[in-house]
Amino acid sequence: MKGKYLKKVDWEHSRGYLSLKEAARLAGVYPDSIRTWLMRHGLYRYPYAVFWRGQAMLNRNALEAYLYRGNLVRLPKLYPGWRKLADIAREYPLSYSMVQRAAYRGEFRAGRWRRAIYVEPYSFRRWAEAALAPIRHPWIRASDLARRLGMHPGSVRQTAHQHGITVVHRYDPKSRARVAVIHLIEWEDTFGPVDRIRARRLPELPEGYVLVTDVARREGVSRQSVLIWARSRRARVVYVDAPGVPRKAAIPETTARLYARMRARRRRHREEAGRAA
Repeated sequence: MKGKYLKKVDWEHSRGYLSLKEAARLAGVYPDSIRTWLMRHGLYRYPYAVFWRGQAMLNRNALEAYLYRGNLVRLPKLYPGWRKLADIAREYPLSYSMVQRAAYRGEFRAGRWRRAIYVEPYSFRRWAEAALAPIRHPWIRASDLARRLGMHPGSVRQTAHQHGITVVHRYDPKSRARVAVIHLIEWEDTFGPVDRIRARRLPELPEGYVLVTDVARREGVSRQSVLIWARSRRARVVYVDAPGVPRKAAIPETTARLYARMRARRRRHREEAGRAA
């Protein structure tokens, strides 16, 4: 696993995290299984994992919540000072479903005791205060960022998770619901200014460009395969936003010809290898 998508932290912020070997010992599996879980279920990103002293460190609460497949960890005993989640949630203008989902995600210390959810008050108050804090710069709602980019909010959240951009959830007093909030500075550091990204979306197909869907159909591959190859060659990718037409990606014709040559070369090599065998 590469550490470029993880947030580097100091010793103070690394507490509460486990190394791969410690996590494997807790789960009773090999460290390779932990790596597979991380990549398959999207846990290999901040705040579920951090980068400290050259290795990935896993959030203990998030790992335990995943191991129990949606069920919180059963407490061996009721710790002093812990309170029932339903009681402490009434002190804040938050819906119980929002608090319960946060507990399942391991955003604060929680566990089950006699078929009820109990939480550690200090960690819950810290989480609730952050969830109720006003949304100010550099934070921006995922829906607002998607509107500025001309994308779907779900695509914005998925892209942020894939590239390790911090995504948190805040309470919106207007809709009385949980909203996703993205760190705008981290987004612009990864993809560039929002206005520049929006400038790549054109009302019509420019001259010298071809749609990725046409290239994929001609070569018999998926659209995503063509996009990944074009981006690996640092080719310019633009998006066509024609009225009444779904947004489509386009690449230069020279890049499309290079891709066709590469596919032809691979087919020729496979045929030669088949004849030699």
